[in-house]
Amino acid sequence: MAAGFVMFIFLMDFIPFLILVSCFGVSLYMYIQYRKIRDEKEDVMRLQQAYLVQKSHSNVKML
Repeated sequence: MAAGFVMFIFLMDFIPFLILVSCFGVSLYMYIQYRKIRDEKEDVMRLQQAYLVQKSHSNVKML
């Protein structure tokens, strides 16, 4: 009986810590994904800009 009570107390102390660590892990994962998406978006915008500049230069040469 006492062992069950000790286990219950241990779990009540451990579960909030586990929830806190889980929230931190999820937040860190979401931030890493956000950074990846932001970097990819910047790369795409850079490629689009380079393409438009190249296209405008080729149009000027044709005139």
